[in-house]
Amino acid sequence: AMPTAMIEAAGGTNVMDTLEKSWARVNWEAVVEANPEMIVIVNYGEVTAEQKREFMLNNPAFADMDAVKNDRFVTLEYAEATPGPRNIKAIKKLAAAFWGN
Repeated sequence: AMPTAMIEAAGGTNVMDTLEKSWARVNWEAVVEANPEMIVIVNYGEVTAEQKREFMLNNPAFADMDAVKNDRFVTLEYAEATPGPRNIKAIKKLAAAFWGN
């Protein structure tokens, strides 16, 4: 899906890229096991990106994940995460978050 393509274009690897579906739900155990260095949050739905970030930062189940320990989150708006011209800016945002550019 587009988020994986953008993560790769920014020089990263989606820890969930082995899923057969492009948009899928995974259980929290799979996220903890994957231990991402960075968490990309898509600001979509009734729960805001900030609420999603706070949930992860304040949940003891995620305390040992590298991204949570180091407070490494990047937020994309829904329009940035779906195919379109905003993908260019989103890739730059991802690259800056991944590499500090």
